[in-house]
Amino acid sequence: MVDLSFFPYRPREGQVELIGFVQRAVKRGNVCINAPTGFGKTPCILAALLPIALSRGYKIMWAVRTGTETDRPIEELKVMNEYLGERVSGVSFRGKRDMCLLAKEMRSEMGYEEVAYLCKSKAKKCKYRDNLTHRVIEDLIGDTLLYSEVLKICTELQVCPYEVQRMLLPYADVIGLNYNYVIHEGLAWSIKRLVPFSRSLLVVDEAHNLQRAAASINSVKITIGTLKRCLKELERFAEVRARKAEKFVETLLGMFENILTKLRKSKEEDRIVNPASMLRALNRVWDIKEALSSISRYGHRIRKERLSSGKVPRSSLHRFALFLDGAISSVSEDGIAIVASRAGKSLEVEVWDMRAEELLRRRWRDFRSCIFCSGTLSPISAFAETVGLDSYTGRSFEMRFRRENIKTLITKDLSTEGEKLSKEMRERYLDAIGMFVKNNNTNLAVFTSSYRVQRSLLKGIEEISELYGRSLFVERKGMKGDESREILEEFKACSLRHAKGLLLAPMQGRFAEGADFPGEELEGIFLVGIPFDRMNNRTRAYLNYYTSLYGKEKGNLYAYVIPALKRASQALGRCLRSVHDRAVFVLGDRRYEARGFLEMLPKYIRETSIVGSSDQIDALSIE
Repeated sequence: MVDLSFFPYRPREGQVELIGFVQRAVKRGNVCINAPTGFGKTPCILAALLPIALSRGYKIMWAVRTGTETDRPIEELKVMNEYLGERVSGVSFRGKRDMCLLAKEMRSEMGYEEVAYLCKSKAKKCKYRDNLTHRVIEDLIGDTLLYSEVLKICTELQVCPYEVQRMLLPYADVIGLNYNYVIHEGLAWSIKRLVPFSRSLLVVDEAHNLQRAAASINSVKITIGTLKRCLKELERFAEVRARKAEKFVETLLGMFENILTKLRKSKEEDRIVNPASMLRALNRVWDIKEALSSISRYGHRIRKERLSSGKVPRSSLHRFALFLDGAISSVSEDGIAIVASRAGKSLEVEVWDMRAEELLRRRWRDFRSCIFCSGTLSPISAFAETVGLDSYTGRSFEMRFRRENIKTLITKDLSTEGEKLSKEMRERYLDAIGMFVKNNNTNLAVFTSSYRVQRSLLKGIEEISELYGRSLFVERKGMKGDESREILEEFKACSLRHAKGLLLAPMQGRFAEGADFPGEELEGIFLVGIPFDRMNNRTRAYLNYYTSLYGKEKGNLYAYVIPALKRASQALGRCLRSVHDRAVFVLGDRRYEARGFLEMLPKYIRETSIVGSSDQIDALSIE
C-alpha cells in the first residue's frame, strides 16, 4: 500500500509508482533513482520518506550541489505542511560564508576559509554570538525555515544566523544542506555531533555530481603568483627562519617557472609533476616537515595581522602550506596527482584527489539509508560502482512526452573530433546553426563541447544572431553568479519579445546544467560536439587511475565516456520540463549515433531521433 498522505499535488503519471518504490526500497537499504528533470523527484521522494522518518524518529538530510539549492526540499515541505495542516519542521542549512554577519560587515569578497578563520578568531568577542539566547531558539523550534528567513530573522534580532541554524538542527525533521557537510570529514563532524547520521535518511540530489564533488574536497591549487605573494609576505619577518622560508619558496618558484617554459616550448597544456622528485629537491633546501610547520605559522601570523587591521584574513603562505601538506600526502597515496597547467601567462599547480570511490564508500555506511537521485544517473550500475555503493535497489522512471512535440536530428556530417576544429568543419557548423536559427523563431540555445570550440564559433554566431534579429547571450569562463543570473533572466524574457534569445554556452558550464527553462523560455537546442574531457595529461592520469581500479574497458567508460554523455544529457534536459513542452534538438556530432552512445541519452532522444545530413535542419522547426 502506497502512503500518499504527504503528497500535496494531483499525482502525474509515474509519481505514485515512484513514491511506492522508494517506500519499499528504503526499508531494505540504499536506493538509486533515475528520473528526468520535470518528473517531480523532490516532492515524490520527500513525501515517500516523511511517513517512515516521522514514525521511526529518523531525520531526513537532503544534500545538494550548491548553496542556493538547499531551499528546494524546505520549499516543498512548506507546501506539504500547508496541505496537511501539519507542522513538520525543517531548516535550510548554509555555510559561514553565507551566514556570518561579521563577514558581511567587512563588505569584502571572502572564501570559506577566510570566513571560518574570522569566526574562529572573533568567537569570544562576537556581538552576534553574545546576543544569542535560548529564547531565540525556543521561539523558532518547530518552524520550517528557508535560508533567507533565518538570515532575515537573525539580522533583525542582531544574533548569529550560523549558530541559530546550527542549534535548530537537532529539532528539525528535514535538513537541506550542501554535499560538503556530508562527504567532507571535517565539516561532517560538526553536523554529526548534532544530528546522528545513523538515525538519518540521506537524500543526495543531482547525485551524478558526486565524483566531481569528492575530487574537489581534498584538492588545492596554487600558482606562480601565489609563490611570488608568499615572498612578499615573508619580507615582513626579520628572523633567520624567514630567510630559510624564502629560499624554500624561491626553489619551488624556480621549478614552476621551468615547467612553464617547457610547456610553452612544447605547446602542451599541462604535465604531471612527480611529487617525490619535487619534495626531494625542496628537502635539500630545508627539511620538508619543518618547512611546512614554519610556513603554516607565518601564514597564521599574516592572517591574524590582517584581521586585526580590519582586512580580509587572507594569506598566500597559508595557501601554500595547504598545498605542501597535500603534496606530501600524494607520495604515499594512489589516486592523488600533482598537475601543472598553463593558466594564461602563468602556471597553476594542483594537488588533485581522484579517489571518489574510496572517499565516498565509507560515508554511505554511516547513514540508516541513502537515496541517490538524478535525471542522469543511468547507467545506475556504473554510478553505484564509481561512488562506492556496495548494495542498492535501483530503477529508472520516464516521463511520457508527446512525440509529435519533439523533433531530433543527429547530423552525420558534423563532428568536433580531433585536436582542433578545422576551418571547413567550423564553416559547416556555422551553416547548420544558421539554418537552425532561421527556421525556429523561438528562444534557442547552442551548447558547445568546450570553451575552446565556443571561441572558434563565437564571431560567426554573432553574425548569425545579427542577421536574424536575435539577442545573443554568451556564457564566459569565470563568470560571477550575479552576472550569470542577470543574463539568464534577460534570455528568458526574450521568449515574450519579438526579438527572441539565442544562448551560447559550453556543456560544462552553469547554464547547461543548473538552469530551468519551462514552457517557451527554451524550445530548441543545438549540441556542438560531445563534451569529452580534452585528452591532455590530466585526463590521461584520470584514465590511468580508473583503469587500475576497473580495467581498461570499464575505466575508459567510467572516467571518459559516461561523464561526457551525462553532460550532453543534462544540456538536452534544459528544454523539456513538462509533458506539454515542445522542443527541437540537433545533436551536431556523428558520434552520437554510435552504438552505446545513443543508449546513454534520454529516452525522448532515442525514440525521436533520425540520422541525416545537416542540410535536413532546413526542414526542422517547431510548428
